[in-house]
Amino acid sequence: MNQDALDRLEMAPRRLPDDARWSQIAAKIAKCISTMADKAQAKFRAFMYQTLDDLSKQWQQSDYVEKSHAQIDAFSREIATWICNQSGPFSTSELDEMVLSTRREINPTLLKTVASDVNEMVIRINGQSSL
Repeated sequence: MNQDALDRLEMAPRRLPDDARWSQIAAKIAKCISTMADKAQAKFRAFMYQTLDDLSKQWQQSDYVEKSHAQIDAFSREIATWICNQSGPFSTSELDEMVLSTRREINPTLLKTVASDVNEMVIRINGQSSL
């Protein structure tokens, strides 16, 4: 752009958008923010389910798993769902209570390992700056 064009641009009257236009702009911004939040939530959910699935594979190798192989897989998804459905911060004691109060037939020793592993995972994730 040459200097003459820049001078004309600076001298041109500037029009601010009217209220209706501002409303449209605000709506577009809100939609973009919502879309970004939805994508971040979806990424978190996928990460959480995958992480709990990986942990369930470790629990499957436990000497205490006994006949609860299928229960462990389902329980890992239940834990992931519980974590993802929390609308705000939760304490490790709340997570412990959720895990240890299950009615699933899982060996108590293995259940304590599950609770410990899940709490360690949540604490580790909480300390990370990103997934």
